[in-house]
Amino acid sequence: MTKKILEQLRNNDPKLKTLTVKSYSYDKLDQKALAEALKINTTLTSLNLNDLSANKIKDEGAVALAEALKINTTLKDINLGNNRIEDEGAKALAGALKINTTLKSINLANNLIEDEGVKDLAEALKINKNLNFLVLYDNYITDKGAKAIANALKINNTITELFLHTTATHRSLRNEITDKGAEALAEALKINTSLETLTLQNNFITGKGAEKIAEVLKINNNLKCLYLGGYEIKDEGAEAIANMLKFNNSLIKLSLRGSRIKDKGAAALAAALIGNTNLEYLDLSENYIKDEGAALLEFMLKVNNTLAWLDLSFNSTEIEGKTIIREDKISKKLRSFMNK
Repeated sequence: MTKKILEQLRNNDPKLKTLTVKSYSYDKLDQKALAEALKINTTLTSLNLNDLSANKIKDEGAVALAEALKINTTLKDINLGNNRIEDEGAKALAGALKINTTLKSINLANNLIEDEGVKDLAEALKINKNLNFLVLYDNYITDKGAKAIANALKINNTITELFLHTTATHRSLRNEITDKGAEALAEALKINTSLETLTLQNNFITGKGAEKIAEVLKINNNLKCLYLGGYEIKDEGAEAIANMLKFNNSLIKLSLRGSRIKDKGAAALAAALIGNTNLEYLDLSENYIKDEGAALLEFMLKVNNTLAWLDLSFNSTEIEGKTIIREDKISKKLRSFMNK
């Protein structure tokens, strides 16, 4: 990090509102210097330390930043992804979140945070009343961590977007939430009124877990974006989700990608969507849907005037690569969710 940037922070340069720190210019001395500068800075609103190289801030850097966040009153967005932060760093950041009243978004993706660190963050969510965006994908979260977050969501009503999935490229560094964790989150959704986006794909959630979430979404009308795919949802889960779609009036985007769904599940979804007037995006790619199921889904589109995006790619050979996009039906709401 250059001395010029540090001076800009210390002097509250109004031109410096967003800062992305390149890893090759960031060492331990810079970590402390940056943290100290943030304690007195009143102009920076966004800080990106997402590090894809060998240099990481680790727990030491997270602790230093946490101390700054206890004092700083202007930073709204901080990205600490890919920094090898463990439970100690998560605990320190959680302590800061109990005090900080301005931060809206924190990204802790692809770190080394386990359930103990997640429990600390969850406790902070019970107190924090301003954070909207929490990213925890590609860590080491199991059902214990998921249950802690679920308990926090019963109290917290400011978090709108929660990311707990695992990306396909980080299979060795993955969250391992099962049906038990899904059930706990479902219980939280009976009470929580703020959550709009929930990503759980590529965990270990089967049709049983999907059924628990689907059941509560019959009464929860706040969630707008749900990712559940990447494991064994199968026809059992697809049928439960289809039944939910007959009652739910809030879900806009639904991904069941890579869920081992066959024609039976596709048929149930097609039937439910004939009467559904809110779902605009459905990802059924990388399943086991053949011509019969695909035909029913395509027929459904002749009746359904809301679904704008249907992804059936990488199913049977006959419909390989098929994605149906109806541009004229893509709403502003859907566009806002397209990259989530």
